[in-house]
Amino acid sequence: MVFEKYADQLYRCNRCRQCRYVTGKPLALIDPATGAPRENAVMPSCPSGFLNKFAAYYASGKLMVAKRILEGLHQIDRKTAEIFYTCSLCGACDYQCSLNLADSESPNKLEFRPSEIFEEIREDLADLGFGPMPNHIKFAESIRQNHNPYNESHKDRLVWAEGRNSKLPSNGNVIYFVGCTTAYRNPAIAKATVNIFERAGIEYGVLQSKGYSNEWCCGSPLLRTGQRKLAEEIMRHNVKAIEESGADTLVTSCAGCYATIKRDYAKVFKDLSFEVVHSSEFIQRLIRNGKLKPKQVDKKVTYHDPCHLGRHMGLYDAPREVLKAIPGIQFVEMPRTRKNAWCCGGGGGMMSGFPEMASKTADVRIQEAMDIGANAIVSTCPFCEVNLTKAAEIFHRDVSIMDLAELLV
Repeated sequence: MVFEKYADQLYRCNRCRQCRYVTGKPLALIDPATGAPRENAVMPSCPSGFLNKFAAYYASGKLMVAKRILEGLHQIDRKTAEIFYTCSLCGACDYQCSLNLADSESPNKLEFRPSEIFEEIREDLADLGFGPMPNHIKFAESIRQNHNPYNESHKDRLVWAEGRNSKLPSNGNVIYFVGCTTAYRNPAIAKATVNIFERAGIEYGVLQSKGYSNEWCCGSPLLRTGQRKLAEEIMRHNVKAIEESGADTLVTSCAGCYATIKRDYAKVFKDLSFEVVHSSEFIQRLIRNGKLKPKQVDKKVTYHDPCHLGRHMGLYDAPREVLKAIPGIQFVEMPRTRKNAWCCGGGGGMMSGFPEMASKTADVRIQEAMDIGANAIVSTCPFCEVNLTKAAEIFHRDVSIMDLAELLV
């Protein structure tokens, strides 16, 4: 029976609809007209439901649809599958759910995680021929052929390093896992990250073989869209390449790569032989140990929590500590932050499968930052930066979008 393995989970939802809104402590929403906070404002948490304005797109609605399929009261069709794919898998519903009574920021303390159910349902939909979406199939083929979802040549994966005074090292105690989006769409992040390594005297390397990158896509786009078989092939290659490098620490500046390698790889390969660290954590260590002294930066910035880094992995403090250590920075928080942060809208296959909705979701976040007077949004995920930047261009928003590492060079 379709979805039978989720039966116990599907029947736990009591349709209280708390997954739609930010719950817990009252938050203040800034009134753009007066600059004054609106106390106890009800703030949406689910981009899919909020923008599509239909109950089926919220977590409680998707769970109800899945339950009706399980009971034989609804037949799966393409439109039904689309409802499950029109979701960034941001995990906001996990933390707002009334079944998760503990007021915790740790994903390990959540008793009920709708977003994980939806990700697994996508695998079933793919197996049944109702998923993934057309553009997801296209990027999977690109990953198969080019080892990246952007249909770029694998030979160009290290083009971002051209023009350096010295060649990129291929070994060291630390391996820098660049990631597809950083390598092909946000090369400034890669340049800034290795600049930080070199200033701090870190022995690092990037995965290389015979003059070309030996790093492949981490597999996150495949996992999030239900294409697990190919994802696991990718995983095996990367783990072998990392282990052969001899490094004991892997650093990545991509939140998606970080969550995938640290969490999803560990599920497949059990104990990894290397530590997985996000660049914000690594920079935090460098500053604490006195190996890196941030330069003066005169900006009023806010921080956008990437879903893969925050809600999915519980990493909130390191980026904020680094920001506060930068001289001249005026750091301000948005009303929805940390586990309550509004998603950028790009993840879970949204930016490729439903680009219009991805951009609208990002614009909601941009306006939230502008309402508190920030002139720059800092994040720690190249995917967030791409989607937020695209939305800022589409909707003509006068705000800078940048990565944490770029503030430090």
